[in-house]
Amino acid sequence: MVTLLLGFAIQKGYIKSLNQYILDFLPEYKGLPLADQVIIADLSRMSSGLDWEENYYTPLNPTAKAYYGTNVSQLIFSRRFIDQPGKTFKYLSANTQILKILLRRATKKSMTNYVEEKLWNPLEMSQTAL
Repeated sequence: MVTLLLGFAIQKGYIKSLNQYILDFLPEYKGLPLADQVIIADLSRMSSGLDWEENYYTPLNPTAKAYYGTNVSQLIFSRRFIDQPGKTFKYLSANTQILKILLRRATKKSMTNYVEEKLWNPLEMSQTAL
């Protein structure tokens, strides 16, 4: 779903392409090792190299903190890239969270509003997404 919305954002010119560097939208990562090599496609393909443990059973890991914490953006920006981006697939929910932040900044719209504008309303849905 998020990658579909990226396509709409590219079509509208909010984002140049999937090959655009994330630092164009996420200056919080500037100066960190490997961050200047990460492109939007790396996040979409789950090959960002982010230091993130996708674990739903241990309460003291980043995934649990993302679910139960109060500031997901702060948590996301506290993580570093530790593996070469674009090389290895590793599912990380944080990649989707980063893309959500990136899309919000690129489009100046919340994810809810952008989904409504690009998908929900054009499909003439009669009920709320809830």
